[in-house]
Amino acid sequence: MSVLRRSPAGDFSLVQFPNDFIGWRTEEIYRKVFEIENPDAAFTRLDAMRPFKGKLREEADALARQPARSADEERSLQGLEEKILHIENVEQTRAKHLTQEEVERENKTLRDRLKGSASTHAAATKAQLEVDRLRTTLEAERQAARNRLILATITAAAIAAAVSVAAIGTFGRLLG
Repeated sequence: MSVLRRSPAGDFSLVQFPNDFIGWRTEEIYRKVFEIENPDAAFTRLDAMRPFKGKLREEADALARQPARSADEERSLQGLEEKILHIENVEQTRAKHLTQEEVERENKTLRDRLKGSASTHAAATKAQLEVDRLRTTLEAERQAARNRLILATITAAAIAAAVSVAAIGTFGRLLG
C-alpha cells in the first residue's frame, strides 16, 4: 500500500507500506498509515453534546415558532438544526458501533462454545471407544466362562462315567 505524505519541509512524498491491512480495524489503519490517533475530533465533540440535544431542540423549536425571524435568528435556527442533525448522526453511529461490538462479543462467545463443544465431542468419542472396547472384552470373558463351564460339565460327566464304570467293575467282581 502506498500513501502520499507531507514531509516536515512541506513537500509531498510517496511512502510504501510493506504490510497489508486485511482484517485491521479502522483506528489501527489511521494510526499506522496516517499517524492519526483520534480520526474524528468532530465526532468526539458532537458525542459530548448528546446530553444537550434536548436543550438545543427546545431552542430550535422556540425560534421556529416565531412568525417573523431576523436574518440572525434564521441563521441561528439553521445552525441549531444542523447541530441536532449531526448529534443524531453521532447517536446512530454509536449505536452501529455498539451493535458491531455486541456482534463481535457474541461471535467470540459462540466460537468459545464451539471449541468447548468440539472438546466435549472428542471426549465423548473417546469414552464411546472405551465403552466399545470394554463391551468386547466383557463378551470375550463371558464366552470364555461359558467354555470353562461346558468343559467342567463334560469333565464332571466323564468322571461320573468313570466312577460308574469302576463301580460296575467292582460290583461285578463282588458278584462273581
